[in-house]
Amino acid sequence: MAYIVYVCNELKFRLMATTALQSKKITIDLSEDTFRWLSIMAANKGTNLKTFIEVLLEKAAEEYDENYKEARK
Repeated sequence: MAYIVYVCNELKFRLMATTALQSKKITIDLSEDTFRWLSIMAANKGTNLKTFIEVLLEKAAEEYDENYKEARK
C-alpha cells in the first residue's frame, strides 16, 4: 500500500492585490497500481506527483462547482 500526502487549496483571500492561500493536508491510501500510474502521468506532464494530484483535484472541484451552480439556475 502506498501513502501520499498532498496539499489542496481550501480558501482564497484577496486583500489589497495580495492573494493569501490557505491549505489543508490529508493523507490518502492508493493501491500500488494507482500510485504507479499517477506517477507516470505526472512524469509525462513534467511535474511531480504532489502537484499533479493537486491540479487534478482542483480541476474536479472547479467542474463540480460549475455544474452545481448551473443546476441551481
